[in-house]
Amino acid sequence: MFLLLILCIIMLSIIFLFFFALLPRTDMKSNCRKFCGLLYAHRGLWCSQKKIPENSLPAFHQAVSYGCAIELDVHLTKDKRAVVFHDNSLKRMCGVDGYIWDYTYDELQNFSLENTKEKIPLLSQVLTLVNGRVPLLIELKTRLLDTSVCPVADSLLADYNGEYCIESFSPLILHWYKKHRPYVIRGQLSCRFDSDAELPAPLLFLSEHLLFNWYGRPDFIAYEFCRGIRLFNLKILRSFFKTPAFAWTIQSQSELKKSQKYYDAVIFDRFVPSDIISKTKE
Repeated sequence: MFLLLILCIIMLSIIFLFFFALLPRTDMKSNCRKFCGLLYAHRGLWCSQKKIPENSLPAFHQAVSYGCAIELDVHLTKDKRAVVFHDNSLKRMCGVDGYIWDYTYDELQNFSLENTKEKIPLLSQVLTLVNGRVPLLIELKTRLLDTSVCPVADSLLADYNGEYCIESFSPLILHWYKKHRPYVIRGQLSCRFDSDAELPAPLLFLSEHLLFNWYGRPDFIAYEFCRGIRLFNLKILRSFFKTPAFAWTIQSQSELKKSQKYYDAVIFDRFVPSDIISKTKE
């Protein structure tokens, strides 16, 4: 009997710790809902064939003209300026060696995006262009334990006249907002991580299964589309806590239709959803 009692206590403790680790923030649901039901243009409404690179000013202009909400990425340069760029490396988009943080903003202006005339834009330039006309989903990038992108981006967004929320793969970023800007809606990004990622395997496992929510207490989860449908912990968050979930990255109309059964918002690229085309023609 005593052994059974001990086993019950252990099991209840494990269940408690599991739910504690998974628990999102729950008191900002009404604020979070305004970012649901939207179609977010992934890195703007870009099209390589039309010489409109991802995360470029023309891509964001195009998204605004279609009335799309926008997803974008923010890095810090060597001189601590917030620029809009996705990769750590400059190789894919600019064809040069090195990382975004190896260069000052002025040095980055020597490079072009995908052999076009477009340059890596400042976050301030993108905010001026969008000017509150569509909601923004801003992914903040970080290097391991570095959260210095947070105060830099926050200083630019403090006077921004428009709707925005932030997201990140790093629970440290969410924790910074939890501590310093609790009124800003925040989302935890996750996926099935590559085995060659920088972090140790146990940390990747916890991140993949959303077990760092205890630290950042996200308002929503943004998850890799196909993997998220099957993820048990995300199902618990959606059914038990009613946590909104955003799908990334949807690349066809058929995927979009499927994703809307499981997710509350969609991040898309490489096509223009029919709903957006219909609204544009009205």
